[in-house]
Amino acid sequence: DERKLFAKSNSSDYDINNLKGQVRNVIAVENKNLDNSPIQFMPFTSEKIFQISDFNKSGEMILYREDYEGNIPFMKNEYIYDLNGKLLEELIYDEDDNIIDSVIFKHNIQGQMIEEFRKNYDIRLLAFYDENGYLNKVKEESELQGYGEKFYIIKRENENISEIEIIEDNKLTNKSFYKYDDFGNVRKVEHYNGVGDLLSSELIEYDVENN
Repeated sequence: DERKLFAKSNSSDYDINNLKGQVRNVIAVENKNLDNSPIQFMPFTSEKIFQISDFNKSGEMILYREDYEGNIPFMKNEYIYDLNGKLLEELIYDEDDNIIDSVIFKHNIQGQMIEEFRKNYDIRLLAFYDENGYLNKVKEESELQGYGEKFYIIKRENENISEIEIIEDNKLTNKSFYKYDDFGNVRKVEHYNGVGDLLSSELIEYDVENN
């Protein structure tokens, strides 16, 4: 979700994931299709994956992992913060608990995240804020990936993100629109390509606690 780019600069993970109260652990279950055969056209098999998120007392996610049934590891992400609760590094592990990638974060003196660097993929995200401190543009760059400049242009209605444009090499490639209810919850998301064709549409529902 492009709305979560640099979201940690202003919000806790409770806010980002729309969780209420002192949540310490969240478990979700997902069925994933996995091809267990080296033969390309063999049927896929379905495996149940447990998605487990651990939070600290400040509402920041400190560990995210995915396990197969029987507590068999699939992957995990570990998050490291400074004494002020600012995210410094994300460590990404494989199923054998080996670090396979890391993400380094930098902040300005106001505490806003201004840079995110993914080492293995050589992807750097640079954040730009308006005079009110709201994120309004993200620049993505990478020599290794071989593409030119890529920008995320963020537009708002009041504080809520209403539209995100993705521009690559000075050409509009994607555009997303966000609609909200009276409580500030996203209710509808529409994604379009650069020429205005609808790619997908999402309707989001909440319970009485707005979760």
